[in-house]
Amino acid sequence: EDRKVPGNGATPGSEPVKTPPINAEKELRDLAGVEGARIHIIDVSEETSHNAAITRISSEEQKLIKGIHARFQVEVTNFSSSPRPEAEVAFSVNGEALEVKKIADICPHESKTVDFEVKGGFKEPGYHYVSASITGDQLRVDDTRHYSVEVFDSVRVLLINGDPGI
Repeated sequence: EDRKVPGNGATPGSEPVKTPPINAEKELRDLAGVEGARIHIIDVSEETSHNAAITRISSEEQKLIKGIHARFQVEVTNFSSSPRPEAEVAFSVNGEALEVKKIADICPHESKTVDFEVKGGFKEPGYHYVSASITGDQLRVDDTRHYSVEVFDSVRVLLINGDPGI
C-alpha cells in the first residue's frame, strides 16, 4: 500500500514510498523463534470483553472404583465485567460426550458449579480423562479443561470390630 511514513525518506508533498503490508502474526512467530508456535490474537478494543472459562474439574470421591457411580463438579468462572448469559457446559469421558447441562447467567467475576455423574462408573480400571467445555467466547483456549483420574478395580478394606476372639 502507498503511504507516507515519517523517517523513511517521505516528506510532506513528496511521492509516497511503497511499504510492504505488515504481517503481525508472522512477525510474532519470527520473534518467538519457535517453529510451529501458535499465536492467539485477541481484539481488546471493545469496551467490554467477554471471557468465561472452565476453571476447575474435581471429583467428590477420593478413589474411583470400577463400576461405582462417579460424581464430578465443573466450575465455570466469568472473568469479564459484564454478566455471562446462559451457556451450555458439555461433559465427556475419554473423548465420548456424556451430558450437556445449561448454566444460568453468571455475574461478573463470579463462579458457578455444575454437577455431572458417570452413572454406572467407569467400565475398566486404569487412567481415564474427563473433559468439560463451554460454548465459545473471545478467548477459546480456556473454554475446555481436562482432568485425569485413576480408576481402581477394587479397594482393600480391613474391618475390625474390637471384640477379641472373633
